[in-house]
Amino acid sequence: AGFYGYALVRSLDPEIHYPPEDLDTQVALVTAVSGTVATDSAAPAGRRTYEVYCLVRRNQEISVAGSSAAKQIQVP
Repeated sequence: AGFYGYALVRSLDPEIHYPPEDLDTQVALVTAVSGTVATDSAAPAGRRTYEVYCLVRRNQEISVAGSSAAKQIQVP
């Protein structure tokens, strides 16, 4: 109940946050419950950290209901 979407966040360092902070970028917001695909076509080269956050809306506020484990990827 209250599902708002999945936010894919990329970080330039291993520490990642939602809402995004200084070195973080929200890459995509997938609002379909069944939609689980997002592409980061603007990712800069180097080691990047990604995490997916499940967002819910309660009382007109968006909050994190859960998140994936952070995953480091080497972008060519």
